[in-house]
Amino acid sequence: MLRPLASEADLLRVQKTLGADHVVSGDPWLKRRRDSQAKVTGGDPVELAEVIRDSAHREWTLPPKGTKTQLSPGEKELFAKARQLLSNEIALARGVEPAEANAWIDEQLTRTC
Repeated sequence: MLRPLASEADLLRVQKTLGADHVVSGDPWLKRRRDSQAKVTGGDPVELAEVIRDSAHREWTLPPKGTKTQLSPGEKELFAKARQLLSNEIALARGVEPAEANAWIDEQLTRTC
């Protein structure tokens, strides 16, 4: 059974989640991956926003170790998948292009970082 598209109330919760000041988890990658995969598989817009927010904060707040990114290939993949799913959901719910939805996600993230 398909769930309904996100409502404006759902998108407000997504906006609050993306903009929330959140401490980067110190959990081992395997636990974070398991938790993130469950959220991405579930497809709930707020949980997708949590994966995106946590990945973005991890990327921006951890010190570089001689690489361009702080995310492992697996983390990057989950981040990209969550972002794609959420931007598609926002685009369909609001009747906009996915690129516009992606820009909106970036806007919410940059308000806290």
